[in-house]
Amino acid sequence: MHFANRQLYCVIFCLISMNVLGQKSSPSTSFKAIYTFAYKKFVSSKFYKTTNTVLLCNGKESLFTFDQMVNFATIQEERQLTVDEIMMNVLPFYYLIYLQNNEVMHYEAIGSDTYKFSNKIHLNWQLHENDTLIGNYKCKKATLDFYGRNWTAWYAPDIPISAGPYKFKGLPGLILRIFDSEKTFDFTLNEFKKGYFDFNKKFEIYFFNEDNRPTVSIEANEFYRLRKKFNEMSLDEKIKFMNRDDSAGGNIQLESATGEPVRAAEVRNVINSIERLNEP
Repeated sequence: MHFANRQLYCVIFCLISMNVLGQKSSPSTSFKAIYTFAYKKFVSSKFYKTTNTVLLCNGKESLFTFDQMVNFATIQEERQLTVDEIMMNVLPFYYLIYLQNNEVMHYEAIGSDTYKFSNKIHLNWQLHENDTLIGNYKCKKATLDFYGRNWTAWYAPDIPISAGPYKFKGLPGLILRIFDSEKTFDFTLNEFKKGYFDFNKKFEIYFFNEDNRPTVSIEANEFYRLRKKFNEMSLDEKIKFMNRDDSAGGNIQLESATGEPVRAAEVRNVINSIERLNEP
């Protein structure tokens, strides 16, 4: 996409000022990286939207989530989020990835519930001779098949940190950009800082939960099946699912742009997922 390289110019000044270029840092380097995340939320989406995601790494553990969710955690350490704060920070997805060595703890909201599961990952990267300049950095190409999508990554060997956004890691250099073959999701680095950046490990507080529902531990395969089912529900079905413990039910009435009534049961905007699985 045309904005990808432009996002990286400010990175150059941050990295050069810290003498990252040419350093022989170990993979346990502590740092903070901000990635611009361009996405098409729905299968039917024609245009991209963008938001910021953050990767915090301290030694052999890291946290990846949305910038707003880090703000949620900061606020909820002191008090409950207000409705206005929630409505002003609506996100396309709500997930948090905690990585320790090769073990992943995945937290994600489905409707009004938060689920968690853990698994180990091994990413089978294919390294290529292709190279390109991103900003002032000579980047190498790598490709990966990951949960139903084909990914292309551009990483900088001159920044010897084996990390990247979401669950992408294991390359001999920091990932500056990664996108899938259908250009549904695209992460581009726009800020990088070395140093110690602590993060709260009470991961539940990164999500808003006015009903104080407990986080549900679940097997990975069961989580993916549940998420796929929810993502394909109509709006009416999603509302009923989220309020399944309430005795009060009822339908809602929407209007189209022309003012004509639209039944919520007919509103089906299937959501894209980074991990696209074909469960029954």
